[in-house]
Amino acid sequence: MWAAPNGREALAALVRYVLLAQSAVVKQELVEMFRDTVDPAAQEVVMTVGEQLIAQGRAEGQAQGRAEGRAESILTVLRARGLEVSDAARTRILACADTTMLEQWLARAVSCASVEELVD
Repeated sequence: MWAAPNGREALAALVRYVLLAQSAVVKQELVEMFRDTVDPAAQEVVMTVGEQLIAQGRAEGQAQGRAEGRAESILTVLRARGLEVSDAARTRILACADTTMLEQWLARAVSCASVEELVD
């Protein structure tokens, strides 16, 4: 595969699939196998794909953390204002991953008359 004209791309696709689809144990075994059996250039491809996936996971985690923080801030503002937050509204706010929507809700949370007004 490595010697084929598109060998680098094929190896990267294979590694990406394996890293996304397999358990942590299988991933570790495969990384060790690659380390022991392929040439340094192929090892570089494996590590590059792994680093890309780690960076992607980190970015997704950070975005999720920002969304969760905004949702919690909305609920804090609503509680501080003494507004009753139903379970359905709390679930909807906490489940929202759209940071633009959460920012809008947070801005409206300081002046809305009700939680229903906020999330409608």
